Amino acid sequence: MQTLRLKWKDIIGNTSGRIMLSILFFTILLCGGFVVFTYHSKVNAHKEAEFKKLQGISKSLAAQLDGNAHQQLFADYTEEDDIYKTGQSDFYDHVNMLLEKVKKSNQLTSDIYTLVWNEDLECFEFGITSAKTPYFRHKWNNFSEEHIRQLDKGAAVGPYTDENGIWLSSFMPIKNGRR
Repeated sequence: MQTLRLKWKDIIGNTSGRIMLSILFFTILLCGGFVVFTYHSKVNAHKEAEFKKLQGISKSLAAQLDGNAHQQLFADYTEEDDIYKTGQSDFYDHVNMLLEKVKKSNQLTSDIYTLVWNEDLECFEFGITSAKTPYFRHKWNNFSEEHIRQLDKGAAVGPYTDENGIWLSSFMPIKNGRR
């Protein structure tokens, strides 16, 4: 024990020892900073790649969907769970199969939904889903303000938190004959 103390005193007691110790601490600090920077860069790059993937999916799906038929679906089925199983609407079933196919082919872990802004309730309502079980006209109240600001243009949003977790999302308006 005594010899260790003497050696430590010898190291910090002379100039070259202090310089070497300073270089060691600087190198450790520099490496730590590099690791943190690399980690954050990788997280941001992954997030951007996911945004691009989600934007591509939402843009191509929005372009394929008939906005007039989507709007008519909501006019015909006005209450929550009016559509509670497949087979009630040919349009719903067709879009449900399309969304399910896109979800599987893109290896998404979350279902894809169409959403409609309900001005009277000031919330979004779920429309057609890629899930086996419809979730028609259920309310979504915990959206971010960005969803409202970009409603007519579409955007990639996130990360944001709602009652189901932390999300990255992308959306595009489904155009009808009037928009």
